[in-house]
Amino acid sequence: MLFALTGTLISRTMPRRLSIAGIAYVVVFVGLPTGSLGAVAVAAGYLLQVALIAAIGWFGLVHAGSLPRRPIRSRSDG
Repeated sequence: MLFALTGTLISRTMPRRLSIAGIAYVVVFVGLPTGSLGAVAVAAGYLLQVALIAAIGWFGLVHAGSLPRRPIRSRSDG
């Protein structure tokens, strides 16, 4: 996940702030033992993860429709 987010940061396929937020999430919540911090920390971590994945998915859906498509040629076009 960390390599994928770093790749999106380098290739600029996602907004910079979203890539940085993802990298920060991975570093903080994988580096810290959230299980020993209590149920509130675990729930907050899950909510942040869902929000991050939803933001990445939303960005992908919004920009997937903006790609130019080649027109479909019929047999009568030549």
